[in-house]
Amino acid sequence: MHVYSKNTNSCCYDIPCNICGDYELLVSEPVAYMGVERTCGDWSVLAERDLSQSDVCKATTRDLVDSCCFKECTLCKDPGRAVNWNYPLQYDGLALTCLDVYMNMRNEGVQDGDDVCQSIQFTLAHECCYEIPANQCSLCQSNNGTYLNTNWNSEVNYQGETVTCGDVNALLSAEELDNLICLSAREDLWNECCTPQEGGNTGMGGILPPLISDVSDSDTSSGQSGGSWGSDVSGFDGNVFFRRPNGARSLQSSHTMSMIMMLLVVVGVGIDLYCL
Repeated sequence: MHVYSKNTNSCCYDIPCNICGDYELLVSEPVAYMGVERTCGDWSVLAERDLSQSDVCKATTRDLVDSCCFKECTLCKDPGRAVNWNYPLQYDGLALTCLDVYMNMRNEGVQDGDDVCQSIQFTLAHECCYEIPANQCSLCQSNNGTYLNTNWNSEVNYQGETVTCGDVNALLSAEELDNLICLSAREDLWNECCTPQEGGNTGMGGILPPLISDVSDSDTSSGQSGGSWGSDVSGFDGNVFFRRPNGARSLQSSHTMSMIMMLLVVVGVGIDLYCL
């Protein structure tokens, strides 16, 4: 729906009335309003006949928001902080996580602003809430910035407990990428939790370069190569000399040298015959 401005040629967009806005509508909750009892769901449908900026919508929202809208209690009152959902803690004598506490509040209908909500926020904020890191730790981010697949459900031993790689990744989300906790976890769990997009594990340095094998006698004549010893490769005018791990040249380079020596011998014999 559109409302046209009287003062300008611009067009202002409006939407149907929503009595709860960003909050959750308690659809089945019965409410008496204007002398009639209906559910909040019914009142919401009726309110949608008007636009959100109309006087009728504003009045209906003001009158029904407390009865029909669930304003959930958040663990972190400060909007600039995030929740570390898997953080383990002791609360009410039970071993829980921040997620467990949040779900219990939801089930019990604890709303924002309630005394219970404020008490929980005060008690657990220092454990469950953290400033979002500028460079957030990710368990399977390699040093060159690429991301590998995380084996989310693989079980590992972390800090003396058996947890999944997904659990560890969630715990590390509160840490900076370059701090000791993050680096230590990545070093210890990399091979168990992280798998590259294609192929096997690569190591924390990033994707390894392709490997070039030592050239076998049978491959030398055809110029074919396989996969190792790629670090000792040199080239000249497109001709690649392959080296064996002990530093000696392969059969290809030895054969070349033999041909050169034979050529020198032939030239030398020719010179001697000419001198005679």
